This record gives sequence, structure tokens and C-alpha cells, in this order.
Amino acid sequence: MKLGTKSCGFARQFLYEFNEDAERVSSFVFSTKSHWRIDFPSALILSREGNAEEFGIQAIEQFKGIGDYNEDCVFFENIIESLYISEDFDDKTLIKDSRGSKHKALDIFGKFLRILFDYACHDMSECFKLGALKLSEIKWMLMIPSVRAGSGVQAFFEKAWNEVFRNDTCTRENLVIVAFPDAALTYYLYLPPEQCNGICIDKIRTGERVMIIGFEDELDSFNIYEKKENWEFKQVVNFLSGASSKCLMMKAFDSFFEDLIGSWLWKVGKENCDDLWPDIVTNIDLLNESKMDKECMVTLSSRFCCLNEICDKHTNMTVKQILEKSKFASSIRLRRYTLRVKSSLIKTLIDKCLSKIINNIEHVLPKSDKEVTTLILAGDMARSGLLIHAVQTAFPSKQIVVSDTANEAALRGAVLFGHQPIAVSSICSGAQVIVAR
Repeated sequence: MKLGTKSCGFARQFLYEFNEDAERVSSFVFSTKSHWRIDFPSALILSREGNAEEFGIQAIEQFKGIGDYNEDCVFFENIIESLYISEDFDDKTLIKDSRGSKHKALDIFGKFLRILFDYACHDMSECFKLGALKLSEIKWMLMIPSVRAGSGVQAFFEKAWNEVFRNDTCTRENLVIVAFPDAALTYYLYLPPEQCNGICIDKIRTGERVMIIGFEDELDSFNIYEKKENWEFKQVVNFLSGASSKCLMMKAFDSFFEDLIGSWLWKVGKENCDDLWPDIVTNIDLLNESKMDKECMVTLSSRFCCLNEICDKHTNMTVKQILEKSKFASSIRLRRYTLRVKSSLIKTLIDKCLSKIINNIEHVLPKSDKEVTTLILAGDMARSGLLIHAVQTAFPSKQIVVSDTANEAALRGAVLFGHQPIAVSSICSGAQVIVAR
């Protein structure tokens, strides 16, 4: 299970599936229409009795329906992110609901875990064909971000889990916590060469070093591992960037539109045109994963004209007239409802993010006293065609490995880690060391 600041979900695999085809892992990530393309906002509705009624995007939609004055429910939003930022993982930590009342964070997190647990159990029971599902035989993996490995969040989640399942000894004791890079590495170890650019990670030589570049919810992580005997790996370098590349890219485009039509109009437009920003983000994702011709015009929004009424009301100008006065006018076309932009301008915005990634890799590689032969990409941006090209260009002597399912590498890898843990000697203070079976 993954309980993150920007996405939550679960993956599963039965033992017989693992034995037949280890790479065949089923996964489910909760989706939403959030402005920032957050897959699973940390929102939750609790009833007066303290039961979890809804969570995620369902909670937000439900809360809009019941309003702030309903006495039967309270609403929490962004509580995971708030707790991560505060780094206050004490048992007595309190968080506020929408009414300002305080609740024990440990209890609220326990309800999140229980909801994910119930979803996963329901999914498995629907697919289980070999008899009754026995909860006592299920091993539960909780995948946490790199920045939290060795921090108080691990003990915090364990306490929340233990409290939820205090009357279920088997489930309580069947929890294993694994960090993002360890899980991602496990996933790639099981993939055949045809899914890894012809490279078999499982066959790398003893003493050889690889770097896992993880594009995680909160930040990018750069971890170098050395292959030891069998399936043992030693983490020799751990480096975390200041912010996630995906968030930086979205902020760059957000700033671009502020410059394009004015920050106030852009803010009002996003608030009043619900589909405008998600539509743009979707197109950015598609462009990011493609190979763009520098001279072509590409679609950045098919709903841009929804701003016409707002512009006319507040500026007495149409969107088209505002764009014609912009410093980007020569690189932009507005045709009916569609905003078209020169790909060279889009690449300028994306390249700032890519340059940061390349600079971080260049910064981390010398920290290893042995050559790193292979760069493995995992996480949200890993499948970006522009990113892969940039990494290949900057590091032509390195093997670059990225799977078509790299965006879920850590989530699926956590499941494989549960079946067959790899031995990882972590340099993170207090982080769990898993012993291979």
C-alpha cells in the first residue's frame, strides 16, 4: 500500500502468480480531477461517531454536497502533507478538522490505513479463485518515500497500524515497511531485458554500482547501490533534491500563464473554469512523453476560450486581444477554442526542469568512489521521452534503464519485495535493514 502526499493506492500479487510470472503485479491508484493532477488527495470525512465515510476525491465531492454546516460530519484535507511538512510524528500530535476541532493524528492516519486495507481486501476477494481469502496469510507492505526512511514517520505508521488492528494479531504482525528506492530496485530486478532496454538488472556483476533515480511525490531521490553477493545490495550514496521535478514543471507552466494573460486573470480563470488547468496539465504530460519537433505548433489547451467571459467582464478585451499584446504573441495561436503554442517555447519551460535533473545526477555521481554503470529511472516522470533523451545525451557511456511501467515501479516493487526481499544495507540512520530469505 502507498499512503503518500500526492497519490495513494495499492498493488497485489498472489503467491501462485509470483511463482508463475513474478513481474505480473496488479495495481490500483486512486484518481481525481485535481488541479495539480494529484492522484489521491489526502482528504477524509468522518461521521460524528468517528467512522470514515469517504476519502480522496470522493470526500471532497461529498463535502461540497453537505457543506460546512452539517453537524454529522467533519472534513480533513491535506493532512498527510501537513504532517510530513511539520515532521511532528509524536503520539500526542493533534490536527484540526474543517471546524477547527482537534483530533489525534494517529487516529486519523489509522482510518486512512484501514480504508486502504478494506479496498485492497475487497479487490483481492473479487479476484481470488482458489478458495476463501485468509487475511492471516496476507503480508502487508507499506511503501514510504525516501525522505521518510529512517524518520519518525515509520514508527508513526507502525503505531497507527497496530492501533487499528489491535484485536487482529496476525494482520498486526504482518506489516513490513519499505522505502521507495528499495522497492523500485526490487521491481527492476524481476523485469526481463526486453522491458529494460535490453539490460538485465538481475545479471549485473558483483561490485557493480547502479543509481536509482526516483521521481517521488515530494522530491527527486538519487540513490547509488553496490551489488554484493546474491541479491544483496549496499546503499552507498543517498541524495534528495529540494522539490519534485513534476511540481517544478507544473509551477513553470503556471508562471508562464501568469505572464501570458496576467496573474490575477489566470487565478480567476483557474477558479472559475474547472476543466482549464487539468486540461493543460494533461497536454503537458502528453508532450513531455513525446518527441516534439522544435518548429511545430502543439495544443496546450482545448478549453482556453472559457476565459473569454472573464476577460470581457474585467478587462473589456477578449482572450485573443490579450494574447496579441503578450510578449509571447509570435509563438502562440488561438484558433476557436484551442490554444496552440510553438514547441520551442514549451521546450524552454520543460528544459529548466530537465537541466535540474541532469545537474543533480552530475552532482551525485562523483560521490561514489566507484564508477556507476547504470542509471535506472522510476516514478512519475520516468517515462518522459524528453527526460530519457536528455539523460542519454548527457551520459552516453551509461546504461539507461526505464520500463513502460516505471511510474508504478516502487508500488509494484513493494509487492515483489514482500514475496522475496532483497538485502539492503541502508545508510539512512535508523532505516530498516531487510535480510534476504
